[in-house]
Amino acid sequence: SQLPTVETLKMAVVIIGLVPNGLFLSISVAYALGAVRISGQGALVQQANSVESLSNVDVLCMDKTGTLTTNALRLERAHPLGIEESELRRLLGDYVASGSVGNTTSAAIGAACPGQARHVREELPFSSAYKWSGLVMDDESVRGTYILGAVEILAPALLAGSDLQAMVEQKSAQGLRVLLFTSVPEMVSLRNADDKPSLPHGLIPLGLISLSDELRPQARETLRQLSETGIRFKVISGDNPQTVAALVKQAGLSSDIRAVSGLDLATMDTMDFATTAADATVFGRITPQQKEQLVDVLHKQGHYVAMIGDGVNDVLSLKKADLAIAMQSGSQATRSVADIVLLNDSFASLPSALREGQRIRNGMRDILKLYLTRVFYFVVLLSGASVVGGFPFEPTQASILVLLTVGIPSFLLAAWARPGAREKDERRSLWHFVLTAGSTLGLVGLFLYFSEYLLADSLGLHRSSSAVAVKIALDAQTTLTIFALFCGIALLFFVEPPARFWVGGNELRGDKRISYLALAMCILSVLLISLSPLRSLFALTLLDGPDYLVIAVYVVIWVFLVRWVWRGHILERFLALE
Repeated sequence: SQLPTVETLKMAVVIIGLVPNGLFLSISVAYALGAVRISGQGALVQQANSVESLSNVDVLCMDKTGTLTTNALRLERAHPLGIEESELRRLLGDYVASGSVGNTTSAAIGAACPGQARHVREELPFSSAYKWSGLVMDDESVRGTYILGAVEILAPALLAGSDLQAMVEQKSAQGLRVLLFTSVPEMVSLRNADDKPSLPHGLIPLGLISLSDELRPQARETLRQLSETGIRFKVISGDNPQTVAALVKQAGLSSDIRAVSGLDLATMDTMDFATTAADATVFGRITPQQKEQLVDVLHKQGHYVAMIGDGVNDVLSLKKADLAIAMQSGSQATRSVADIVLLNDSFASLPSALREGQRIRNGMRDILKLYLTRVFYFVVLLSGASVVGGFPFEPTQASILVLLTVGIPSFLLAAWARPGAREKDERRSLWHFVLTAGSTLGLVGLFLYFSEYLLADSLGLHRSSSAVAVKIALDAQTTLTIFALFCGIALLFFVEPPARFWVGGNELRGDKRISYLALAMCILSVLLISLSPLRSLFALTLLDGPDYLVIAVYVVIWVFLVRWVWRGHILERFLALE
């Protein structure tokens, strides 16, 4: 027979209620709480899910300059080659003073070597893409073409017989940045016919300059804390790989690290590049394009990659990374593409942000288990109840189940969640919990629900009158609602086991607050069952004393049943998953 419209609407409301709308609110609240917590630690969250995303990171790529170090360079020494040191310093001072575009390197040289601005015919500012800068000066006191840049890049264009390798290696091993200052007497164009940078040939070395960079005060402790969580580091820089490696060792990373030059990467095929990206720790003389390629390769290898940068040359790699982190002192372009900005360049705030991400992830995992278990056992009950032609819940009954077993607990679980390493197979762990809890709760609940109808049928009560039939249906719904209510409260113990007895679906957590939460939900449930106005409000009937005892017995049976199924891996064996 066709169901009345009112009954159809009630069923529709219960079925629609299976959609876990509250889950989205719980996630939003958890993300907001996480953002507020880490803002106090010195990190600004620009993307809502970035804190949780940080907990998935297993490879952290970072630039040396400005990230691992303070980017406060100091000229340690000028090493003249064929000229007096005073002359080298004068030329360096004039070179820096004459350039229209400065950076931290030129500022350090200018502070140690004062000079005068000269007439410049052509200028090529420094770029991380080609790693040198040049001036063509046309002045009475200084005339010629002057080049300042990385030794490895300028070496092929040097005058024959210039061997600087030994001195460069010595200074690089001390963690110093070494640059070469060269010139040619003639005024030669710094660009070729295609308007691209072009080094003049026959460069005469005038001197080497060594600059020191200071590690950030908390860099060593920060890297140690991140290493303890299993994160691997990749330091990617435009500096000499030996210089970067020396600084990385000073920061406390393993002394047994592999350093690779971008010049070598440029000659590798795709397979060798991928292998090197996975094995090496330090990458020096890297171009912005190579930096982007390294991040992309690591991502394709299955790693969850975070990238920290501060300059425009880091934008490409930041956009390619799973999580982009920028320094506050970095460029506007870098901050605009970042998911997280480290305020005051506080590199030390990363471990706090990581722990907050783990807290959010663990809280969401527990909340998902609650929501999905409810959905699963509702589906089992709704499907099975159709056998006897009844409907197991009224909308108000379903609402109280959601409020006391999922709604209130989910907010508290999110607030109480603690940091910790992720499980090896989170997806399998989730379904191991949900399928076991949902199927057993649904089957035991159906057995209890059917027993009400079978008892009425054996006594012939369902045929007495329509009023009696309605009473039987309400009693069956009430019985099932109370059973599901207390089983849902017991499920909290399995989600966050406070004692070893409840270990099965999850590992022991030992948080006693779960016991207080369950006790509070039990008190509310007893008040709901005991007080007549509340029973009427939620369409519950007053059952006989033995009925409540039967419900309690079924709850205990379910607790031991689901515990046995979890501990014995019964479901996995049945589905041949082990």
